[in-house]
Order: sequence, then structure tokens, then C-alpha cells
Amino acid sequence: GAQDRLSLVVNVVQVFGTVDPAKVTDYTEYMAAVNLYDALTTVSSGGEVVPQLAESWEVSDDNRTYTFRLKPDATFQDGSPVEARDVVYTMKRLLALNEGPAYLFSDLVQPDNVKAIDDHTVEIRIDRVYAPFISVTPLILVVNSDVVSEQDGEWGEDYLAENSAGAGPYNLTGWTRGAEMILERDENYHAGWPNERPIDELRFVVTRDEATVRALAQRGELGMSSQYQSSETYEAIAALD
Repeated sequence: GAQDRLSLVVNVVQVFGTVDPAKVTDYTEYMAAVNLYDALTTVSSGGEVVPQLAESWEVSDDNRTYTFRLKPDATFQDGSPVEARDVVYTMKRLLALNEGPAYLFSDLVQPDNVKAIDDHTVEIRIDRVYAPFISVTPLILVVNSDVVSEQDGEWGEDYLAENSAGAGPYNLTGWTRGAEMILERDENYHAGWPNERPIDELRFVVTRDEATVRALAQRGELGMSSQYQSSETYEAIAALD
């Protein structure tokens, strides 16, 4: 029932400027983006690059061609399958907009060198040998090309500035700029949920007012805080039951 829903309130001190995965520039925006979108790969708690939408990858003998095999059962939040063409569209969009994480790819990948070999195989050929290439693939946050291409503008910029079109575990359901952002758990998330009780709602509260942070904690609402608080605030929170 509704009373069993688990909600987590997270305090952040920076505003969310965008949720467009091709334009995120700071840790706050990325924190939202990785909950809304899945990438080809992700980073484990131990700091290792591990599969996410790609279940595996191979590197050519000349270390310039990377072939990613997508998980066959991966789906976007609207239930449609994640396919190689979505990755191609995502990369071409990222390179064309040339913002956010594009600087990691723009002098390394040509748009025509990102190809869909079949529905679940993507080939990316880089211009030169670049050993850390796999380490930047967690920033290839894949967008639903069917949804985005139907929006106004060539790359659906206005739409993705306010909405999500990804395969991530959460949906964007509320956003008051400069105040709060609300994400709701996608019960049909393709990667599944752990057996223990999952977090149903994430509510990011944007404030630099430490009295507000302490009040949230005192009311038992604060689940996680930004690291940018004073020692006095940490001590006040630590003293609570």
C-alpha cells in the first residue's frame, strides 16, 4: 500500500540546471542523470567499469574498434527495447550538441564511425589508440531515439531539458527548479530490483540553508545530505536518535 512506500529525501546545495544527459556538467546534474538513464557501462562501488546496457565488449587487435553487445532484454522506461540504433543516435546527438561530456569524445570519435551492426551490436571506432576509452563509456547515457526524434528541433533539446527518455531505474515526475526534484521508481526496470525493500521515491531538496537541513533531520525526513555542511550541522544531526 501507499503507507509502505519508501521515500528518501536528499539535500543538495546546487541547482539542477538540466537533466539532458548530453549536457550534464556537474555532480548534481550527473546524480539525477544516472538515476534516469542507463549507459553502456557503469562504475562499481570498487571503481571498476562494469556492464550495464552492454553485457560485454570486445576490442580489436589494433585497439581502435570497440564492439559492444547489448543486453537483449534491456528496455526503456516506456517498455520499448534498447537497440543499437539508440546508441548510435545517442552518440551522434552527443557529438552534434558538443556540450557536457562531449569533450571526452569529440576529438576521438567521428559520428560516421559509430555503427549498428545489428539490433544488439554497436561498433565504435576511435581515431587513435586511447587506452582509457572504456573508462569514459559510463557517460554514454543512452536515450530513446524514437521518443526524442519525434520532438521539436533536430535533437529534441527542449524536451530532454525537462523530461527523461532513458532506460534508468527512476522516472522524473516532478521538478521545481531551484527547489526540488522528484524521481519515482520504475517498477518494470529491466535490470530488476534487489530483494530487500527498494527506494520508491527520491526527493532532492535544493537548499543552502543549514537550518532547513537540520529541521529535515529532526523531523526524520532527511535520508542523505550533501557533503557541504558545517561541522555544527553534522554534530546536530549526529546527536539525533
